[in-house]
Formats: sequence, structure tokens, C-alpha cells
Amino acid sequence: MFNWFYAFIGVVIGIAGGLVNVRDTQGIGAAPRWTWSPMSKPIVNILILGFLIFSATFGLQWFFVAIGEIILGMILGKILNRM
Repeated sequence: MFNWFYAFIGVVIGIAGGLVNVRDTQGIGAAPRWTWSPMSKPIVNILILGFLIFSATFGLQWFFVAIGEIILGMILGKILNRM
């Protein structure tokens, strides 16, 4: 059974992954300060890996669904940064 809460968590982690290392620091499309911190990339990578492992415990199908959720979130993060 699909759980929307876990899907939301996967998309939010993906959005965070999509915003990491964005260095637009001025203007309307300025990235949040945490995105260009040196510790943000390892922390987001650990969150992604943990979410994928957690999803894989429910089966291979849910592992691939989690990958899709994270990719969707990364695309949304890039779009949000360009607005």
C-alpha cells in the first residue's frame, strides 16, 4: 500500500538534494545559505542513502519508487531555484 507521508519525505529529501551546491547568492532566485555550506552535501547524501535503505526493506519495488521520488524532488528543487 502506498503511503503518502513516506512519498512526501522522499520528495523533500530530493528537493534538498537538488538545492545542494547552488551558489546563487543574490537576487530573487538566491539559494538558501545552507545549500552552499561544506557540510550540506554529506548530510543530504546520508539522508538519501538512509531513505533508500529504509525503502528497500519493504521490497525492491519500493526501492525503485523511492528513487523516483528522490529524482522528482531533485527536479522540483532545481525548478524552485530558478523561479
